[in-house]
Amino acid sequence: MPFSLDFYGQTYDGLYVNNNGDVSFGAPLSTYTPFGLASASVPLIAPFFADVDTGGSGSQPVQYGYGETTYEGRPAFCVNWLNVGYFSNHFDKLNSFQLLLVSRQDKAVGAFDIVFNYDTINWETGDASGGSEGLGGVSARVGFTAGTGQDGTFTEFAGSGTPGVFLDGGPTPLNVGQQDSSVRGRYIFSVRNGGTLVNGYVALGDSYQSGEGTFDYIDGTNVDGINQCHRSDFAYPSLLVDQGVVKLDLDFRACSGATVSTMLIPSSTSGPPWNDGIAQVNALDTSTRLVTVGIIGNDLGFGDFITKCVTLSLTTSKTCENELGSSLKGQLTSLESGALKKSLIELYRLIRAKAPNARVVVVSYPHFFPEFNKEKNCGLIYRTSDQTWMNSAVDRADTAIGVAARSAGFEYANTEDVNLYESVSLAGH
Repeated sequence: MPFSLDFYGQTYDGLYVNNNGDVSFGAPLSTYTPFGLASASVPLIAPFFADVDTGGSGSQPVQYGYGETTYEGRPAFCVNWLNVGYFSNHFDKLNSFQLLLVSRQDKAVGAFDIVFNYDTINWETGDASGGSEGLGGVSARVGFTAGTGQDGTFTEFAGSGTPGVFLDGGPTPLNVGQQDSSVRGRYIFSVRNGGTLVNGYVALGDSYQSGEGTFDYIDGTNVDGINQCHRSDFAYPSLLVDQGVVKLDLDFRACSGATVSTMLIPSSTSGPPWNDGIAQVNALDTSTRLVTVGIIGNDLGFGDFITKCVTLSLTTSKTCENELGSSLKGQLTSLESGALKKSLIELYRLIRAKAPNARVVVVSYPHFFPEFNKEKNCGLIYRTSDQTWMNSAVDRADTAIGVAARSAGFEYANTEDVNLYESVSLAGH
């Protein structure tokens, strides 16, 4: 059927609906056993690349339409693989999923959205792909590719090719997850600016975002005097992607010790971002779909206050609030109504300017001292009054961060009730 689409910077004419759970451009795809999308020789958009077979009497034919179909009031091309079986002619298990290519001329000329919808996924493999009764073997893949094999022109959902992952009731079932949608089983991806897939997740911020404290850091980010950003595969940005919660390509830029100002510089010999060669904010562009950012704790001097409070607790009878309260209050006031607030809002504005298509989530800080541990020695700060005082400072900072985030039109994830031990657990410990 005639169809023209700008995708990954190229214009493709001619769209083919393939029986194997995908659509291709320029030429049909006759291969039914799924392969890694990086090796595709034709452009593909694959909601469920697997060996679909509708020849059995209990399977429904693949249906598609364009011209009268709309999605949320916008013209759309639609393909339905509803109640389809698997090779060869099996229909004891049926899958139902859908692809929509939605015109977004309201955003830009040639812009469109890719929408994957999933109802039931009960099988993952045809007989020719090494499975048994629709399961195991060379399992389904989900994603898109320009068919060139070049970096940045293909992406796959985490779990592609792994038996059982996408099935109903599996580790990351397709009909339960979601992307840029409040509807379970719906994943939306945007294509803008001459075919650029808006498919990037950029994680920005300081040690709470990088994974400091896991002591298991990504190669090159724990080298004395060269790079000590301490990024970890057990930090939440990595886990969100690895566990399939976020189905985007991660660019992990958060760096332990970062401040607002160091997010604007490309390199440093003595601190963040070390030898990264790119400023954190410069990782953002029009292809960025999601940004998480947590920053300002080091600007407030939280680390120094904790160190001084520990010293007071170990060596004197003086309380942290009496000795440090005035200084910390000044910093918090600056965040609420002074220079720190101004610098944070300016950073948020820069993030929006550099990533105009992105959903931005600002992440706050958890309490330093968990409620259940108030009566115990916690972090060498013995007095529960000192612990309570530090927690109240975190609360005040989080409130100010939330105000700044909302003023920028960003979402705000308040983690103040996630205690430090739970935070470390989320990071892999």
